[in-house]
Amino acid sequence: MKHQNQPLNNINWLHRDNLVPNNYNPNKVAPPELELLKISIIEDGWTQPIVINPDFTIVDGFHRWTVSGHKEIYNLTDGYVPTVMITPKDFVIKRGYDELIQNKKVLVVEDILTTGGSVRKVVETARKIPCEIVGVSALCNRGNVTPEMLGEVPVLKSIYTLNLESWDPKDCPLCLKNIPINTSLGKGTKR
Repeated sequence: MKHQNQPLNNINWLHRDNLVPNNYNPNKVAPPELELLKISIIEDGWTQPIVINPDFTIVDGFHRWTVSGHKEIYNLTDGYVPTVMITPKDFVIKRGYDELIQNKKVLVVEDILTTGGSVRKVVETARKIPCEIVGVSALCNRGNVTPEMLGEVPVLKSIYTLNLESWDPKDCPLCLKNIPINTSLGKGTKR
C-alpha cells in the first residue's frame, strides 16, 4: 500500500529544545491567534505534528513549536512535541549560476548564521559543480558556527558575532520571574 511509506506514518516525539526554527518563516501570527492555538492544543491535545528536516530544522509548524514552550503546553508532554521528518530534495544551484562558478574560486555570503545548515548545503552543492570554496562571509554569526560546521571551509569571517544564550524553560531567568514571552516578534520562546 502506497500510504504506508508516507512521513505521517513515522511520528516521533522529540523534545522541543532539540528543534531549530528556520530562518525563512514568512508567517506572522498575532497574539490572539497564538492564544487560540494554545487553547486548541490544551483542549484537544496534539492533533498535528511539526514537520522537520533531518537537521531538526522546522519546515512547518513553527507556531505550534512556539506555543509548545508556554508552560501549559510544555507541561502536557514535558516539552515533547510530535514531529514528522521529511527528506528534502537535493539542493540545486540553478539559473545558470552553476555554469558561472564552475572551476572558479567562490566566496559564499550569508546574512545571518544560526546553525549553518543552509550554507553547508550551498558549500557541498557548489563543490560538486566543481568550484573552489575560498571561504564564507556573514554579516552576523549568532550561532557560534565554525568552519568545520560549514564543511571544513578554509575561512569563516563575520562582521558581528553574537552569542545568544538559551535555557530550558525551568531554568530560564525570565520565566522564573514570570515575565511573559513576546511571541509577536522574532522566534517566540527562543531567547
